Amino acid sequence: MAKGGSVAVYFLDTSALVKRYVAEAGSDRVMSVVGEPGATIVIADLARVEFASALRRRVREGDVTEDQQRVLRIAFASHLVRDYPTASIRGCDRGCDRADGPTSGVENAPGHCLGAD
Repeated sequence: MAKGGSVAVYFLDTSALVKRYVAEAGSDRVMSVVGEPGATIVIADLARVEFASALRRRVREGDVTEDQQRVLRIAFASHLVRDYPTASIRGCDRGCDRADGPTSGVENAPGHCLGAD
């Protein structure tokens, strides 16, 4: 839970979201955020398509088998229904302040622009 007893809200871009399902550098950070009691994980509505594309790429590169990909897509679909509110991402008209660095994919949503990179 965030400081002061407030609920933490995190936005995960697709590169971070994939780390929940495929073990790679940064997966431990994503898993700690996802497992944080009371945390809300928000994803872009585009993540549905991007996630499937990322898994297909992993199959082509040999990192994930076809069977693993099917299981991961089912797990993602289940999480999508019960765990992930989605946000429609639009352009950003102000600078973004990222505490976790410009390429981490994990952002604390309050006060941050979700659409800039």
